Amino acid sequence: MSRRLALLAPVLLLVALITGCGNGAQAEPTWDHIVVVWEENKSYPEVADLPYITVLRAAGTTMTQSFGVARPSQPNYIAFFAGSTMGVTDNNNWDLVGPNLSTRFAEAGLSVVSYAQSLPSPGYRGAISGKYVRKHNPAASFASVPDSAILPFASFPTDYSQLPQLSIVIPDLDYDMHDGTPQQGDDWLKDNLGAYAAWAAAHRSLLVLTFDEPSTATGVDLTMPILTILVGSGIAAGQLDAAHFDHSSLSDYILDAFSLPRLTSR
Repeated sequence: MSRRLALLAPVLLLVALITGCGNGAQAEPTWDHIVVVWEENKSYPEVADLPYITVLRAAGTTMTQSFGVARPSQPNYIAFFAGSTMGVTDNNNWDLVGPNLSTRFAEAGLSVVSYAQSLPSPGYRGAISGKYVRKHNPAASFASVPDSAILPFASFPTDYSQLPQLSIVIPDLDYDMHDGTPQQGDDWLKDNLGAYAAWAAAHRSLLVLTFDEPSTATGVDLTMPILTILVGSGIAAGQLDAAHFDHSSLSDYILDAFSLPRLTSR
């Protein structure tokens, strides 16, 4: 792939996603590693100017029309992991069956790992442990995901070349802006993923920061945008993209990047 095409690949992929024409026709993955990190319950204006998030926005492309798909939290995570909410409308424990990001990657000999802060042990499927909650960890709702792919964040490699093809990072309630302050969440991002964000740009890799839904302080209006930022190799710096985007779109985007079949038809 030429340097010009390599730089354009993410843009062309996003155009295909928006127009519904993405069909996984790329000859090679757009990225070697993708890390998706989730934050909670904040609308775009509430967090866009936080210090480290401002750094990420300057380094990457911000989707200004990115939206949650449901209220409460869990259906948004399921929509990302399975391509749709699968009928989930609450935060209860669900044992779901069906194609998902983990099965799609496994079919291609690739791997997905969920790294959840404060997860008490690998493969833990309980609802709550300290500041960890299962409702924010969609991998735990699918028996098809092996225990070895549901890990504490302490297992996140410091040698980023050893990361799986797709990593899902879930801060606990104190650091995902759910219970803690936005500044605590911003500091956690910088301290724990800042080095990866810098590494990704030079190593064919991508960081995605997204939120589940807008603020719940005065009730949730799902027409309010959430913040989603793409930072990494081939991603334009300091750009704003007003294309419609949501958690199911993000699932499509990642699968397209690895030339894998999408989970739903849209």
